[in-house]
Amino acid sequence: MVCPLRPVLAFLCLIPLLSGCLDVDVTMDFKDSEAADMTVAMDMSREFYDLTGGGKGQGICPKATEGSKADLVVGEKQVTCRATRTVKVADMVAGKRGDGKGIEADKMALVERIDDDTLRVTMDLTGLMAQRPPQDQGGAEDMLRAAFAGHSLIFRIKAPGIVDTTGELSDDGTTATKVIPIAAFLDQPPDFGPPFVTTLRLRESCWLWVFCG
Repeated sequence: MVCPLRPVLAFLCLIPLLSGCLDVDVTMDFKDSEAADMTVAMDMSREFYDLTGGGKGQGICPKATEGSKADLVVGEKQVTCRATRTVKVADMVAGKRGDGKGIEADKMALVERIDDDTLRVTMDLTGLMAQRPPQDQGGAEDMLRAAFAGHSLIFRIKAPGIVDTTGELSDDGTTATKVIPIAAFLDQPPDFGPPFVTTLRLRESCWLWVFCG
């Protein structure tokens, strides 16, 4: 399965080497029992965009592939990019080999089926980044932390209903969120806290087909 999370993996390894304004929002939106929209949205300074090769068409912004949509707006000072792909829930759960053990969406998200209407999604950046070699900031760590202050990587899981989550639950019970400061990637090793685990319902629960929640 090809989904727009792959460019995020590349940017995770680049963060300690670059400075500049950057915010990333990764959303898995399970709109129904059949499909989910996978979306990566990035906001960054034009300087950061140019440093990552964006001006040469090799930047970290996700690009459109078959079955996906991508939008890129390059301004004089600010760049925004957004990519969305619709993925079948059955494909996410079945895995690339069709062995029913769940799929690692570009190694960032593990999706497992609990029952016909319930899934568990696990995002564990700590395990992913543990294999990254130590980064040398060349004495610029304080400057980098100041540059990334106030900027975040945000994971969102949306569904008709959230059963439980290790993240923050919205008031309406349909969105689970985990916010990771970009500066956390400068830690050796990075400390992102416990895995972001969310159990969700693919359909609203109803009583007598009238009262749903």
